[in-house]
Amino acid sequence: MLTSKEEVLPPTITIDTKLKYSAGAGILLDGNYGSNAWTDGCWNGSEGTDMQIVVDYKERKTFDGVTLGFNRNMNSGVCPPSSVTYYVSDDGVTYTEAGSITITTDVQSEYDNRGTTGEVVRTTAVFDKAVSGQYLKAVVKNPGTYQRP
Repeated sequence: MLTSKEEVLPPTITIDTKLKYSAGAGILLDGNYGSNAWTDGCWNGSEGTDMQIVVDYKERKTFDGVTLGFNRNMNSGVCPPSSVTYYVSDDGVTYTEAGSITITTDVQSEYDNRGTTGEVVRTTAVFDKAVSGQYLKAVVKNPGTYQRP
């Protein structure tokens, strides 16, 4: 879920990635969190590629941070990203980095020490200072691969 200090107007959301699991872009701003079950139809997910999400708020907004949720179920090969970097823009062309968060560092270790159930990983990137822009972009980095026995 992306959050802003102001009330969200009807935005346009673009996911610039071929999704393996698609609940639709609108789910990113619906205010609900996904469940522990990555198969419940409430998650967007890609495999083997980074994901880029751009939200056009149709007017300038101020952000002091962003919250996103990710599913982790290593038994099923569902991993959170290694990191997410956030950018803002007034024109949708030139972006300025607003902040980032690191989530996963060693996918193989997580797989080797996996549990049997899924979990939701909620992350909040709090920016060093408030930033403003009409567009908010998240670049979600693929965590890499791991070897199954």
